[in-house]
Amino acid sequence: MTPVESFHSVHRQAIQAHFRNEFELAINLYKQCLTLQPASASVRQHLGLLLIQNGHIELGNRLVDESKMLNVGGAVDSRVEHNLRAVRGAPEAKIATDLEFDDISARYQPFASNTVGDWRHRRMLEFASAFAISDASWLTIGDHYGHDARRLRFHGISNITVSSLSTVALEEAFRREEVEKFLSLNAEHISLSDDSFDYVVCKESLHHMPRPFLAIYEMLRIARKGIFFIEPSDPLIDWTPNAKGIPTSRECFRDSVVGSSVRYKAAAGETILEKYTDWWEDGPFNYVYTLSKREVKKIALGHGLPAYGTIDLNDFYHADWNNGPCIEGAQGFEDTKKQIRLYDQLCQNTGIPYNYVVGMLFKQTPSPGELQLLTALGANVEITRTRFLALQMKSE
Repeated sequence: MTPVESFHSVHRQAIQAHFRNEFELAINLYKQCLTLQPASASVRQHLGLLLIQNGHIELGNRLVDESKMLNVGGAVDSRVEHNLRAVRGAPEAKIATDLEFDDISARYQPFASNTVGDWRHRRMLEFASAFAISDASWLTIGDHYGHDARRLRFHGISNITVSSLSTVALEEAFRREEVEKFLSLNAEHISLSDDSFDYVVCKESLHHMPRPFLAIYEMLRIARKGIFFIEPSDPLIDWTPNAKGIPTSRECFRDSVVGSSVRYKAAAGETILEKYTDWWEDGPFNYVYTLSKREVKKIALGHGLPAYGTIDLNDFYHADWNNGPCIEGAQGFEDTKKQIRLYDQLCQNTGIPYNYVVGMLFKQTPSPGELQLLTALGANVEITRTRFLALQMKSE
C-alpha cells in the first residue's frame, strides 16, 4: 500500500469511528493521519470538530482555523462552517445555512407536471379538494419553488399565496407567471397578524425546522379556519400491534452508524420491516423530525381546538421512476403504485404505521359537506368533546 493509500485508509477508519462516537479511537486515528500527511486540511477539520463536540472548544477551533488556511488557494471549504454551525446547534445557524444554500445553488427548478413525482405530491394534497367550493385564502409554508401551490390549484384551490424562508426561487417563478403572490416568511416567527389567511399548508417542511412545534403554533395563530401539515410519520408512536387479529412485535436496536432503529416482527419471529427511528436528509441540519397522529390530537386538545383530523398515507420514491410519465401502463408509474399498494396492505394487516401522516388542526369546525368530503378522501376527523361545560352540570 502506498503512503497515499495508507493515509486514505486510516482517514476512512477515523471517520467511521467518529460516526460511531468512538471518540478516543477516532482521535488516535486522526493523529495517525496527521503523521502521514501533516498538511491535511480535511483531517484538521474533522479532528477539530470532534474536539469541539467533546468540549475542547479552544483547541478544536484552532484546528478548524488551520484547516481553512491549508485549503488550496486560501479558499474556505464551506463544509467547515456548515459543520461548525451544526455542532453549535443554534436555530439561527440553521436559518443562515438555508439562506446560503439558496444563494449558492437553489435556483428555480421548473415544474414537471404529469410525472410520477407530480402525481405523488398531488396525492399528499388531495385533502384540499374538500374545500375547493369556497373562495378561502390559502398560504403555503416552505413552498420553495411554488410547486405546492401548483398542486393545490390542481385540486381546485385558487386564492393562494406562496411563502418560503428565501424567495430566490420564488422571484423567478413569479417572473415566469407561475406564482401570483409570494412572501418571505420564517415559519417559526411569522411576520403576519393573527387570522391573516383562512387556511395554511406546510408540506414536508416542518421536519427540517429546528423547532417545528413553534411553526405549528405560528401557523395556527395566523390561520382563521385551519392548518394542514404533511410529514413523515414517527415509526414508533402510532403502532397497533394486533391489527386484524394478526399479532406482531417490534424490537428497538441501535445501528452503529445511524443510531436508533426499529424492527417489526411477525408472530413466528421473522422480520417484516426495518426502519430508522432517527434519520437525516443531506447532512446534520436536515434531521427529519417525524410526527404522529397522537401528537396531532394532543396539540388540538392542548390548544382547545374544536376539531382535528389525520390521514394515513404511504408514499414511495424511486429515482429511476420519479420523472417518468404518470400515465396508465407506464412502467415506473405502475411500479410506484404497486409499491404503495403493498405498503398499504402491510400497514393494514400488521398495524405498522404508514410512512406519512397528514395533520389537520381546525379553529373552525368544517361544515357537514366538508366533513363528508374529507371522510371520503380517507380522513379521520374528530370533533373535540366539549370542556366548556362542567361534566357535573345538570339540566334544570
